[in-house]
Amino acid sequence: MSEELHNEELQAEEEQPQHLRESLPLLLESTYTIAKLIVIVAGALTAGLSIFAGADLLHTVLRTGTTLLGIGVMMWLIFWFVTKASWQAVKAELKAAADKLENETTESSEA
Repeated sequence: MSEELHNEELQAEEEQPQHLRESLPLLLESTYTIAKLIVIVAGALTAGLSIFAGADLLHTVLRTGTTLLGIGVMMWLIFWFVTKASWQAVKAELKAAADKLENETTESSEA
C-alpha cells in the first residue's frame, strides 16, 4: 500500500514539470509577439508622421530605420532577459524535483 502511495507521488512530481513546459512556450511566444507588434507599430507611426510632417523620402527612411533599429534592439534585450529568466526558473525547479526524488530514493533504500 505504501508503495502505491509512493508511485502516485512520483507520478505527481513528473506531471508538474510537464505543466511548466506547456506554460513556458506560451509566455515566450506572447512576449515575442508583443515585441514584434510594438516594433511594427513604432515603424509605421514614425513613417506616417514623417510623411505627414512633409519630410522627403530620404529623411523618412532614415527616421524609420533608426526607430526600427533602436526599438528592435530594446525588444530583443527584453526578450533575451525573459527567456534567460524563464530557463533559469525551469532549471531550478527541475533541480529541486531531482534532489527531492534522490532524497526519497535514498531514504527508501535505507529503510
